[in-house]
Amino acid sequence: MVRRNIKLKIIAGMLAAAIIAVVTAGCGSASNGKKTNNETAESTGTSFGNRKLLGICTRNVTSRLKARVPSSEWPGFRNIRVNIAWASIEKSRNSFNWSYPDKVINNCLSLGVDSILVVIGTPVPVWAADPATPVVGERGIEYGPPKNPADFKNFCRAFAKRYQGYVDYFQIFQEPGWDLDAPPAKEGVVYYNGYCDQSYLGILRAGYNGIKAGNPEAYVISGGMLNGITRAAGDFANYKILLAGGNQDLSIKVKASRSIVAELIENNDLHDRSSGNTQETGTKSPRKTWNFTGVTTRDGKRERLLLENPNSSEVTANIAFTFSDGTSQRKSVELKGKSRKTISVNKLISMAGVTDGIDVHAYDYPEHWVWYCDQVKDICAENGYPDREIVICEIGWPHSGRSEYSEEGQREAIGKKGVGSLYGAGYRKIWIFEDIDDPPGTSWEDAYFGLFYYDGIATPAWDEYLRWQKKLVNYRNKPACLKFLKTE
Repeated sequence: MVRRNIKLKIIAGMLAAAIIAVVTAGCGSASNGKKTNNETAESTGTSFGNRKLLGICTRNVTSRLKARVPSSEWPGFRNIRVNIAWASIEKSRNSFNWSYPDKVINNCLSLGVDSILVVIGTPVPVWAADPATPVVGERGIEYGPPKNPADFKNFCRAFAKRYQGYVDYFQIFQEPGWDLDAPPAKEGVVYYNGYCDQSYLGILRAGYNGIKAGNPEAYVISGGMLNGITRAAGDFANYKILLAGGNQDLSIKVKASRSIVAELIENNDLHDRSSGNTQETGTKSPRKTWNFTGVTTRDGKRERLLLENPNSSEVTANIAFTFSDGTSQRKSVELKGKSRKTISVNKLISMAGVTDGIDVHAYDYPEHWVWYCDQVKDICAENGYPDREIVICEIGWPHSGRSEYSEEGQREAIGKKGVGSLYGAGYRKIWIFEDIDDPPGTSWEDAYFGLFYYDGIATPAWDEYLRWQKKLVNYRNKPACLKFLKTE
């Protein structure tokens, strides 16, 4: 569809802009630091997952938003999304240069914002890149998955810890769905030089664990994984596989507080992975530790653990999953006395288990935005996560460029027809692409998405954006600057 090509090229510029240097903002008062009457208990900042919000995507806070949008309009944005590349910070392992993200975050804070969403992603540092990553066009190995996810986990932990209290929302890579086997790859358009359904879950798992270690209250969001905008089942292939915990090779260790029996069930057959022999339930002697190797969820396999507690008192079983990429997950299970419990391995290792929100970028006509989100929500429910939140970290509609675009069409998209339909369907977190237009005559595919024209004049859609903000809770502003910079 036309929408797909427009979206792909727009974001290519967006990613490139993520590493442009910006000017440090002052640490004076934010433009809108007053507490409003409609704040609730959520304003304490401890319930970021409960918030209903509307935000804006910017490619550069300083050279675009602050340079061209009148300062009187800044308070209306409230929630800002920015892209920050791993490669811009950690030039060599464990050597962090925070000057660039400090400037980005400071400039966001100077607007008087309620929250900041940071997309952490490519390019990855050359030292961390996998030499086996294919080179596609001008995108080298640094646009693929890191060779060792533990390096990414370490970086995410350091980033989240440094900006705790300032950055509340994190997205792990922007759109890994546009990978090497997505339809746009035939046209040479690839955002993730890898295979999303094979390697992205390990990256998400590493990033989630790292961010939570640095800031337990942070809200972590997956990347957008649609690989097409055709309203067909194939558009959701990555979601179907990874929400089902598919394509994972792992070992499982069960360690209990008292002796229990643990057995692995693959597609309803019991297996002893140490010997390869099929076992009958109840034939094993209880013990405290059980190890299962050679476990896989490839080719649609469904794995389950059968845990039996022969003791009269309750037992805690700690389950450790170690994956072939070096990442890991843990889960504790309480077993009542004289009881059995069957646990879905696929559910426990689903991508839904290592994210607070699942991102969907439904760049179709506004009347179809809800449909795409509903499809992903249904996939979550099918895999045991009916309450996992679906978020929209990026969506928009052009106001000009081609005959099919108009100010009125964009106004309707940001109004009831698009954003309104999403809120009405229960989707609570939305970031609009984008703040301001490219210079006239330079936009990809003649599509101008800005809520402000390049000269800083607001489009009619900006009024719709502000109307939503009047209806939504105005949470307490973040500090006007990074206070720790004064002491460094």
